[in-house]
Amino acid sequence: EPLYIGVDMEPSREADVLDFIARRLELPLLPARCYEPEHDVGKRCNNTRLLKTGYQLKYRNFRDGYEQLIKTRSS
Repeated sequence: EPLYIGVDMEPSREADVLDFIARRLELPLLPARCYEPEHDVGKRCNNTRLLKTGYQLKYRNFRDGYEQLIKTRSS
């Protein structure tokens, strides 16, 4: 196929990802206004086509991936 979407197995709001990173790095969370509905359009990508090729993700979700990245950068 000409196009594959590479996303993890857990649809997540951008705000949830940013909150996770901020908490893990002990940084302030974004202001509440950043979490208003117009900032989360509700689009979700699907990786079914990619997974059908036999491709295996290294990390199942954003938390696992960012946790590894943070640990690597902290060492």
